[in-house]
Amino acid sequence: EMDSSTSTFIQIMTEFHEGAKVELEELQAKMAVMDERFKLLATYFGEDANSFSPNDFFTHVNSFVDQFEKSLKEMREIQKEKPKSSDGKDDMMGLFT
Repeated sequence: EMDSSTSTFIQIMTEFHEGAKVELEELQAKMAVMDERFKLLATYFGEDANSFSPNDFFTHVNSFVDQFEKSLKEMREIQKEKPKSSDGKDDMMGLFT
């Protein structure tokens, strides 16, 4: 025969297990959706979906943003140095200002 503390423990742990099992199943379903969407994203960017990791993707995105910001800064410096056209407008129509 079980004492009341053992019975209480079993009841609490059974409830916890049931709730945790449901949460785990929900997380596994969300993970499967995320994996599928990431594969679609990798394919969209021309990468092999089976060998391209999220770390690879975000490294590429970060590198692109860094290079874009550097190029934008360089273009703005060029625009500052470049004389205005005869009508007072930039030849690049102010795209980098």
